[in-house]
Amino acid sequence: MKKKDIYTLKDGSPCDWSVSQLCGILDKPQLVPWAAKMTALAVVAEWKPGVAYSASQIEHICMEAKKAHRAVKDYAGDLGTRIHLIVGAYVEGQLMPDGVPDPAERKSLENFIKVTQGWEWLGSEITLTSEEHRYGGTADAIARIHGVIHIIDFKTSNSVYPTYTMQCALYAKGTPNDPSLQEAWSQIKEARILHWNKEFLTWESLERNIEEQYPYIPAFVACAAWKKRFETRSYATAKDDVIKVSPAGETTFRSEASPVTPPSPPASSIFIA
Repeated sequence: MKKKDIYTLKDGSPCDWSVSQLCGILDKPQLVPWAAKMTALAVVAEWKPGVAYSASQIEHICMEAKKAHRAVKDYAGDLGTRIHLIVGAYVEGQLMPDGVPDPAERKSLENFIKVTQGWEWLGSEITLTSEEHRYGGTADAIARIHGVIHIIDFKTSNSVYPTYTMQCALYAKGTPNDPSLQEAWSQIKEARILHWNKEFLTWESLERNIEEQYPYIPAFVACAAWKKRFETRSYATAKDDVIKVSPAGETTFRSEASPVTPPSPPASSIFIA
């Protein structure tokens, strides 16, 4: 089963959530200033000092700058996906550094092997489900480190977010579909996040306490249920926003989507300022 597939429970019904969906209920506020920075850099790259721009040129520059963070994210995502596949193939015993032609990718794998030296890999790309909380997911790997069984998660993002620890906890509290891994799974005590640094092509191993995350799993499931029931696309129209520049140089901002008025609260509601 691939990560994009639907996870199913023992009775054949689909899971209500994936692990990614549960962790995704929390925003990543660091991404907002990063996206703003990418937009500003894109404008600076196109805006030449001493050059007069027409209204249509200004509009074009603004609209292209608005998409800059997506282009950077897509490129980084493609690179991160390749690195993820390479280390996954190594864990499965299918690839060694001499089989990686790209120098940067080969160096990344060599450092991965150095950082994980002495680890006993017990499995990789492990699909699992939780009957109790009706979620499914695919864990990157499980390994025995100094006699202790760990859940392992590979990360190629710029930052390490707190939800990564909860992600590992959700994996650990699930049950793998492969019966041969279930005994080892029941002995998982800790997690390791292997974080790749794309600038230096190196990995760092971060220890994480997942047992302290377990009491909060029901809260994540409850929040996901709330979001699914009450949040609608009507309130999320930012992707359709358009910047317009008039011939006189006046900038206006409007949304392509029709404005939506939130429903009025029931008369019995009490609001406290």
